[in-house]
Amino acid sequence: MGKDISSPIPLPDFIAFSVSLIFLVHPIQTQAVSYITQRFTSLATFFYLLALVLYIKARLKGTEAKRLKGRFNLFPFSPLYLLSLFSAVLAMKTKEISFTLPFVIFLYEFTFFSNQGLRIKSRLLYLLPFLLTLLIIPLTFLWAQNIGGVAPAHDVGEMIMKLQLLEMKDLSRYTYLMTQFRVIITYMRLLILPVNQIFEYDFPLSKSLFEPSTFISVLFILSTLVFTIHLYVQSLKKDNGLRKIISFGILWFFITLSIESSIISIKDVIFEHRLYLPSVGFILSATTSLFYGFGYLEKRLNRPLWNHVLATVIIAAFVLSFATYKRNILWSDSYLMHLDNVNKAPNRAVPHNNLGNAYNSKGQYDRAIED
Repeated sequence: MGKDISSPIPLPDFIAFSVSLIFLVHPIQTQAVSYITQRFTSLATFFYLLALVLYIKARLKGTEAKRLKGRFNLFPFSPLYLLSLFSAVLAMKTKEISFTLPFVIFLYEFTFFSNQGLRIKSRLLYLLPFLLTLLIIPLTFLWAQNIGGVAPAHDVGEMIMKLQLLEMKDLSRYTYLMTQFRVIITYMRLLILPVNQIFEYDFPLSKSLFEPSTFISVLFILSTLVFTIHLYVQSLKKDNGLRKIISFGILWFFITLSIESSIISIKDVIFEHRLYLPSVGFILSATTSLFYGFGYLEKRLNRPLWNHVLATVIIAAFVLSFATYKRNILWSDSYLMHLDNVNKAPNRAVPHNNLGNAYNSKGQYDRAIED
């Protein structure tokens, strides 16, 4: 896999364990898990990952069949493949962030199955059903628009869809896009250093590309993408496994974030739950980079460093777990949550309203009126 670090634990298992652990205990996940409405996000992510994993397993099984029998058997007879496709449909019907799933599967196919001796035409044929699932979300929105135009919504799903359509009209696409460049930098910072987390951010809008903070953010993101594409191309040429994973993870982050951080304007420009799916790629890339870096040092120093990697992962997991615990204390008490929000975003109206409701539920009516 490139600059492999020596370890008594198989490297793929070591990386998988580390990525899973960091994802599990990262405090940025608290909103997607604790905020009831955003169970859509965690459920969609579950189906999203399930579809990808099942596709990979079906692909590996097909490759093994080709090696043993000389015939690649994947579509349409593999139960794993059909289950993957079914999971993709469920993901699409759960939340719009799943729209990127076919592109991620496509990227995975041509990144990690590039030397399997299968013709491009056949590979595209296997991917075609997943590409067809892209129609599900646009058709659902068209259906929701028709409902919104002729009758009130009759269930929760219809109400949410109608509200989403209304939110998309509140902000110009240009302003939203310009703001998202800074939002993405904030997301990166939260994943690396999850401090000053907040439920409702008071995030100023960007009206022009040439605002200094916006322009710098654009340059940083473009530089990151250029570096990632270069790393990706080099990893394919040299068949370097760790570099493939690093570049794939970064591309995953930007691809999965593109639905809610691009030109599709949403009333709230930033929300932590939107990082739930993108964080998979970010954590995958960051953790693999750690292994790659220690592997490089190990070769330079000519001594095993796997225990240093393990110690780093454990320390990071412990620190993140503590931060998650502290964050969940706030989530367990609406009063504490909204008070924290008011203290961190005093000029935003929604936290004050929420805090007022919290005071009202406690019977503190005078304080509720004040807020």
